[in-house]
Amino acid sequence: MIEGNKLRGQARFADAERAFNSAVRASEDFGRLAVSLNALATIVQMSGRYDEAESLFRRVIAILEQHPGYGRLDLAVGLGNMANLLRVKGQYSRAERLCLQALNIEQTALGQDNPIVASTLHVLAAIQASLGRHTEAESMLMDHFLNISSRYGPYNTV
Repeated sequence: MIEGNKLRGQARFADAERAFNSAVRASEDFGRLAVSLNALATIVQMSGRYDEAESLFRRVIAILEQHPGYGRLDLAVGLGNMANLLRVKGQYSRAERLCLQALNIEQTALGQDNPIVASTLHVLAAIQASLGRHTEAESMLMDHFLNISSRYGPYNTV
């Protein structure tokens, strides 16, 4: 996994994909398998192979739903990544459902003012805007901004 992340950071995507495939094969438990598959799916998505990426993200979600002991946040990451892929593919309603699931898990585990929650809120807002619900998206982001500003000051970047 470390090698794959390093290669991805260097924009050496084909090498990163090989490294993540090796990590998948070497996974010793369901948690590592899910994390490795998620990383592989992300690289596959970056290379424009959306259907293959979707299949991998589905595997990630299925593994983590069947083995909940491996972490709800990992499930939220898988759901969020799948939602973002569906957004890119123009499947906004499905994307919104998955993004809301991810957001619920993150808010429960991390609280409202966590940067991960903020990132997911931005993805959800993009989905809502794509569905033509601009006012709803803007309102949600403004509420989040005002909540953060009241707690940490107007210049906080959370």
